[in-house]
Amino acid sequence: MNIEFLGPLGRVTGSCTWMHDKEKGWNFLVDCGIQQGEGNPDIWNQGIDWPFEPSEIKFVLLTHAHMDHCGLIPILYKRGFQGKVICTSETAAIAKVMLVDATKLGAFYDESDVAKIKWFEPRGKSLLGGALHPVGDDLFINFYRTSHIIGAVAVGVYWGDFKASKQKKIIFSGDLGVCNEDSEHLPLLRHIMKPQEFDYAVIESTYGGKVRSTEEQTVEYRWNQIKNLCDQVAANKSRALLPSFSLGRAQDLLFDLHWVLNSNPKQYSNITVVLDSPTANKLTPIILQALERTELTGKSFKKARPLWLGKQIFRWFELDDTDPNQVDRLIDIVRVTLGEEPKFPEYAGLFGNQIAKSWTSKVRVISERSQRAQIPENAPQIIIASSGSCDGGAVTH
Repeated sequence: MNIEFLGPLGRVTGSCTWMHDKEKGWNFLVDCGIQQGEGNPDIWNQGIDWPFEPSEIKFVLLTHAHMDHCGLIPILYKRGFQGKVICTSETAAIAKVMLVDATKLGAFYDESDVAKIKWFEPRGKSLLGGALHPVGDDLFINFYRTSHIIGAVAVGVYWGDFKASKQKKIIFSGDLGVCNEDSEHLPLLRHIMKPQEFDYAVIESTYGGKVRSTEEQTVEYRWNQIKNLCDQVAANKSRALLPSFSLGRAQDLLFDLHWVLNSNPKQYSNITVVLDSPTANKLTPIILQALERTELTGKSFKKARPLWLGKQIFRWFELDDTDPNQVDRLIDIVRVTLGEEPKFPEYAGLFGNQIAKSWTSKVRVISERSQRAQIPENAPQIIIASSGSCDGGAVTH
């Protein structure tokens, strides 16, 4: 097997690795992302001078739905690729939204190219962990959750004759998150899975330039930062603008703000949270559906467990993650936090600690541009607006 690293080399965007063996007929990519603001991105982002022929690629293994990992998949199809994109169903659903939105921002493809994508989630009793999924002759893959965003996985690739003990193994991390088992300090993500042993590991270091102290890695530290912000807004009756990425960061911010505001409702009774992010609005139902998804675990695959939602959030609310009614209540808490109506309003006030029982939505969702004019200018409020890079989108308004 030959492996060629096409990106990101000397930069942090444009993830793409090419694996191929002409004799065995293996020819596939791991990720195919856009380059963003680095080098000469237009050359790469148009598929110019790619070292492979798109029509000869058999399939793409996609780690997650951020654009620097999936953003050029429509270009692949535009240039002749006809295979499947193998990923989790959550990654597929999120990527569709992200890719269509990119067509309105100058992408080198259109919605018809996005519509050509053949998304495929491997079937089997277990999606994540040790289960091997065949993708070719003597070629297998498996997935490990990475706690980066909903649906994100590391991808293990196995090739060679398994029976003859000649099989080789390589794992591609994608981007790694920060939630470890029993230390899931982001609200909506379950912990990173520990992979099996591999012969080789390809680990991206997109966020390797920042070393955080132990204190900074706690949820309490983050909530204190949010509390300081809320104190200033309440005291000065002012407005705070928080630029945010629409995927992952916006949802985390909404939860953290709601936690602080609901922890002391009298002190912060006059603060309103505004979400102005069209993309985040489109992602909300996908994220909520993902949080409801369970996997079967144990030796007999009879124990149901949330696939993406971690245990830590249940502990914060003193809810029982083995009680289906309390799981429904927890997801309803997230649902109203993101601006949706609860599915089980009859469970409100029945379970958990006082914060869980009295949790109320503080968010006003901007779904149309005209609604921006209706936001009162003199009221204390915190506005979460896309984009996180401040170079376009709602935040520039």
